[in-house]
Amino acid sequence: MKTEITAFISYSWESEEVISFANWLANFIEKYNIKVNLDQLDVFPGSNLQKFMEQGLNKSRYILPIVTESYKNKMDDPKTGVGTEVALIKSLQTNPYIIPIVHSEKTIDFPEIFEGKFATKVDMSNPTSIKNKDELYKLISVIADNEGILPTSVNSPIEKYGVTAMQLKLYSTIFGNMQFDTKLQDSVKFYYANNDGDFYFGKEKMSFTTHWSTRGRDSIYSYNKVQTFCKIPALNDLDKIKQISDIQKFSQDNFKWDGTFYIGDGLLWINKHDIVAIGLVKNIFKDQDNEINCFVEFEYKILNPIENESIFEEARV
Repeated sequence: MKTEITAFISYSWESEEVISFANWLANFIEKYNIKVNLDQLDVFPGSNLQKFMEQGLNKSRYILPIVTESYKNKMDDPKTGVGTEVALIKSLQTNPYIIPIVHSEKTIDFPEIFEGKFATKVDMSNPTSIKNKDELYKLISVIADNEGILPTSVNSPIEKYGVTAMQLKLYSTIFGNMQFDTKLQDSVKFYYANNDGDFYFGKEKMSFTTHWSTRGRDSIYSYNKVQTFCKIPALNDLDKIKQISDIQKFSQDNFKWDGTFYIGDGLLWINKHDIVAIGLVKNIFKDQDNEINCFVEFEYKILNPIENESIFEEARV
């Protein structure tokens, strides 16, 4: 998308799952040149949260409420961030486009303000899952159609041909653009034939690029895309490393380019900002007939040099 579009993500600070999903969704949407207003990305110590909500909602063309039971329960409570945001949405003189986001694995009755709206249903507990691909495509397509970037109404066969080509091009980007994680610790199932084998995790200075490709039935190649890349043979349990000094207790094989890993092997990454992350290969699946079905499951943990408590938890009760 060439024209910048703005969106505001409204959600309840109810659980790590929802907080992490809101962050993930913002990063995914911004890959399509949509400027997202999200407190986790835009509010810092000393910021005025009320002002952020007012300005963010007034400037946003699209509002994406993550509708959960907790969100519904807070909508009518002006003491909560959700209640404040919903009241602001109702008071807006220009009607924004509201696209509710709901958990595909949970049933919920829509509040009146969102009734009749097109909704996106995704598995928030596993946003990179391939089963979210079609719903996320619909979300981006709805915005693109509304902006006239990807029209669905055409008048001639040649126009239909062109639009179909654009739709196919957009659809082909979705799953690759889903393959990242913004959390500091997580378990990942990555179909590495997508996104040219790259999987990203972390954010800003604590971000890492990993790269994977097929080797044998019970092994996999991983490539160096950071400053330092090592193998910790037969680590087996990521909890053995709780802090950076624990790494020195284990043998390490340094790789300049790439290395072979088996289930139970550990990985050590150090990025250009000297931030350290560790990983553990949990499972490897190789389909000899179709590489697109091949995947690796791995855990990772970024060793945060400063353990910060959220500045939002008190404000976003």
